[in-house]
Amino acid sequence: MNIENKLKKKNLKCSGCTACFAICPKDAITMQADSEGFKYPVIDKNKCIDCGLCCKVCSLDNAQSNFEEDKISFACSAKDENFIKQSSSGGVFAVLANMYIKEQAVIYGAAFDDNWNVCHIRVDKKDELKRLYTSKYVQSNMGNTFRNVKLDLDNGKKVLFVGTPCQVAGLKSYLQKDYLNLLAVDFICHGVPSPLVWQRYIEELEQNLNSKITEISFRNKKDGWENYCFMLKTADGNVSYEKVDNNIYMQGFLKDLYLRPSCYDCKFKTLSRVSDISLADFWGIENILPEMKNDKGVSLCWANSEKGNKILAKILKQMIYQEVSLQDAVKYNPSAIKSVHIHKNRDKFFKCVDRTDDIINSIERYYDKRYFQKRFFNKIKKSLIIKYFRNSNADKNN
Repeated sequence: MNIENKLKKKNLKCSGCTACFAICPKDAITMQADSEGFKYPVIDKNKCIDCGLCCKVCSLDNAQSNFEEDKISFACSAKDENFIKQSSSGGVFAVLANMYIKEQAVIYGAAFDDNWNVCHIRVDKKDELKRLYTSKYVQSNMGNTFRNVKLDLDNGKKVLFVGTPCQVAGLKSYLQKDYLNLLAVDFICHGVPSPLVWQRYIEELEQNLNSKITEISFRNKKDGWENYCFMLKTADGNVSYEKVDNNIYMQGFLKDLYLRPSCYDCKFKTLSRVSDISLADFWGIENILPEMKNDKGVSLCWANSEKGNKILAKILKQMIYQEVSLQDAVKYNPSAIKSVHIHKNRDKFFKCVDRTDDIINSIERYYDKRYFQKRFFNKIKKSLIIKYFRNSNADKNN
């Protein structure tokens, strides 16, 4: 049985981790985008030798149980303010990445390319680390990342890999053994939005702005960590900041309108993870550890392995931190353990995306339950204004 047949037979929702693609000895599998922009494995039956390796490494069969032991976690913020400024929350990953670079390690994480696509890249120089900092709310293109990670590991390189829980689980399944020189880090994930929707959004923004975008931040902290903004810079020197409640792309993402289908039934939402370390924003810190609350960013982190415990002990020396029960820490971060609900207009939205070039209006139309109500009242308002001016002109003529 090949991976296509397995997914159909078991009705499994593929996360697009690329483990099956990477393991294929005949390169018979390619990852191809569907009409929604999400990549899935496609088999070239002329190349396939039916070895079954693609099915063996599928992480959906190796998903963790829902057993959640009471672990100790940490609320922390980096002592180095530059790390906090460059990060979406408390700067834990920045501390960790810099520690690994000093040890001549290589780091794999998500970054923007020149066209604002999000993809996993390999970094081995300190000045490239900033590309991996901050959140990127798009599913990253993995390309040959798993194969490159294995090559580095087999060559004795120390490797830090960071990705979504399904990406980390996919990498671990692909490798088929535990490497002492690998540290795998995941993060609490709300869900991954469609790369197609993101690209359409960026293209429309550039058309509307009549300028190329030169910098993007999903979580700019100009107004603070919790009141973050969506920030854009353009080639003509303009800078714009939109509160998250006002940015249409972020609202469509947070309202679960265009996430990958597997995100609505995620097999990796658990506190018992295959990663070595898990990271997150410490939402609700004011209710759990009010003395740790600040406006610059507070991270939540915990270890899932002995290897993770040892590394965490090292980086905590560079953090301001407090211990807290993990069960308490995630009370205000349900994405740690619960899948989001599928948006009732999701199918309608993607059908609309096929028919129109106006992606911004399409997002607003289908994520916002009040859209049609607002449009109705706007029409009434417009007709009353027109009627008023007509009556005024008629009175003047009389």
